Amino acid sequence: MSKYEVYIVSASVEQDWSEKAIEAHSLYTSPMFCACKTYVEKKGSPWLILSDMHGVVWPDTMLAPYDSAQLSDQEKSHRIERAFDPDALASTLIVTLQIQPERGLAMSQWKKNILSQTKFILLGESDSLGLAVTELGLIGSQVEFSHKGIPA
Repeated sequence: MSKYEVYIVSASVEQDWSEKAIEAHSLYTSPMFCACKTYVEKKGSPWLILSDMHGVVWPDTMLAPYDSAQLSDQEKSHRIERAFDPDALASTLIVTLQIQPERGLAMSQWKKNILSQTKFILLGESDSLGLAVTELGLIGSQVEFSHKGIPA
């Protein structure tokens, strides 16, 4: 059983182009993204957004609309791999979940423990979620992604 549980919702191609910059949770406008966002917000669970352009971001991160077609498949893969850098992801979890340091542990071991004690539940329909499953598995995290979309 995991100590922490965090949802990762995949971003969408459909975006709100009416603003120069907008919070990430409002930028993406596809029906699937909106359904996933509503689901995690109703659960009251911590969540992050997986963007092909920006990697893993907090829902309140200010982002400008972008055309994901400008990124090659190789560039998207590279950005997703970089988003799941163990040190960066552990730091994101520490802030998001307000985790306090464990006494007597070196910082590197503490971060490794956080990743191994976290279950990530992936929601959405982006192809990048498949790569996210691989990257999260490589860093020792538990991953739940049984199908595209949201749980019934």
